[in-house]
Amino acid sequence: MSRDTGTGRRHAPRGDVLTLLIHLGYLAYDQERETARIPNEEIRREFQKSIREVDRTETIARVAASVQLVENTVHGDEAAVAEEIERVHAEWPSLYYNTEQALRSTIKLAYFCYADHYLRICEWASLYNQPMGSLHNGNIRK
Repeated sequence: MSRDTGTGRRHAPRGDVLTLLIHLGYLAYDQERETARIPNEEIRREFQKSIREVDRTETIARVAASVQLVENTVHGDEAAVAEEIERVHAEWPSLYYNTEQALRSTIKLAYFCYADHYLRICEWASLYNQPMGSLHNGNIRK
């Protein structure tokens, strides 16, 4: 993974994504030309369908709700934040109920767009009882 220093987001290098698609059989690699291509018509149609025919209305609405949730949180609108968290919890039931894991899952789903502007720091137990990703002297320690 590499980090885009302008946004702070992590992403896989393009070559890694293409290599994965080749290994999974979604793309074929021509060594002579050093190019990747869609190997057959069935897979080509599925790629086209995923790009052209998929209705993204619900996804767009979820992104807008997440963006609004971040704004409401930043501006201290507790009622709006509570309402959205309850909506997400009801819409995406967790395998766990009334546990820290259920709350964590709900929060991650609700605030998924925060990564565009904020750095994620999660507390996970480590061998040294230090939170992973904690700030240390202004740097992120992993």
